[in-house]
Amino acid sequence: MIIDGGGSSNDDDKGDITIDTWLEPIRNPVTGKPHRAIIELPQGVESTRMDQASTKKFVVNDNLFKFRYEGTYGSFSENTWKGTVH
Repeated sequence: MIIDGGGSSNDDDKGDITIDTWLEPIRNPVTGKPHRAIIELPQGVESTRMDQASTKKFVVNDNLFKFRYEGTYGSFSENTWKGTVH
């Protein structure tokens, strides 16, 4: 998944942000087989169910700093935003 913030309306790039990520199953460190881990929060604010994963790729670049954060925790879920859009 690649997210591009689109930038600002002027010529400076201070508003740009790019996030490039790839999630994969959490793996058993001994057998290498995939684990399935799920967090369920019946009264969750953002989501009520989150499937856990590992980040195979996670790169963030906002033109002021850039970092990579692979091999760490990740999760994915279905989210529905019900708040006000500003």
